[in-house]
Amino acid sequence: MRIRNIYRAFIASLIVSLPLSSFAKRYDVSLLEVATCLKTAQPGDQIYIKDGQYEDIELKWMGIGTETAPVTIEALNPGKVKIKGGSTLRIAGEWMSIGGLYFTDGYAPKGSVIEFRNEKELANHCRLTNCVINNFNPSRRDQAYSYILLYGRYNRIDHCSFTGKLNLGVTLTVILNDERCLENHHQIDYNYFGERPVYGSNGAETIRVGTSPQAYTSSKTIIENNLFERCSGEVEVVSIKSCDNIIRNNVLLECEGVIALRHGNYDVVRETSDNLASSCEEVKVVIDTISYTAVKATYKGGHSVLLCLCNIDNNKEKTHSLSIEGINYTWNGRCGIFMK
Repeated sequence: MRIRNIYRAFIASLIVSLPLSSFAKRYDVSLLEVATCLKTAQPGDQIYIKDGQYEDIELKWMGIGTETAPVTIEALNPGKVKIKGGSTLRIAGEWMSIGGLYFTDGYAPKGSVIEFRNEKELANHCRLTNCVINNFNPSRRDQAYSYILLYGRYNRIDHCSFTGKLNLGVTLTVILNDERCLENHHQIDYNYFGERPVYGSNGAETIRVGTSPQAYTSSKTIIENNLFERCSGEVEVVSIKSCDNIIRNNVLLECEGVIALRHGNYDVVRETSDNLASSCEEVKVVIDTISYTAVKATYKGGHSVLLCLCNIDNNKEKTHSLSIEGINYTWNGRCGIFMK
């Protein structure tokens, strides 16, 4: 009897020591059945999506995995799960990996195409990999939305392709207007950002990290080893408006724009550029007096930036005013920047 009890205890200890992935289940389902599977999915479970074409769907996926046993959602054959029409994806939860989806020839009827949140719930430690968003535009170019809004913390977007964006709005936006998104340690790496033609005004960046109100907020986002090819939506290919980010080892190929450190501190940039082209058509001094200097840069598509400088009074409380080409410009402090 004693030997039998020892044997049972030994078997029980083995079972307890087995990783959760040893008990993982595999599901082969349609795209529309994924959300139902996630309601009962356990860490380590694998959900494979059968080939198919889906239109006008709102996908809301919430799952909980662990670091050693994430919940995996993948196309059975990457690229053959096609999502078209008015379609969106919302991701929330912990330790989920999503791969192989192909969004093409559609639009986002509400919000952005993919968001790392579902209503008030955010995504953390989640991964989007080997996915494509291509030609997902509204009927009007001035209707603004992003391909991706990146919320939460410790999320990764890698080995994806983002092409064919024509409308207003940043391609990939890192959100910092929620305390749960600060010091996020996101990783954006090994992606292809394809051709984006000149839009003609501000707001058509390829990547933006934060906005001006978060200028002194720490993001700690890493953007590395990406290829930006002909990303010329506006003069800022990558716009950094936060602190403690690393931008390194990316290639800008024939882009009419720059990596702009608009705001923030302690941002590190180490980049490679090849055959860049300027989107600036003219730089012109429109006023140059003892008191004031004004320089105007005009870009392809009619977008312009006007820099006004006071040459004799550096008081930041002082209000200045100039009339240039029939328009009055007013600012406080030494300089004013006006975009059109």
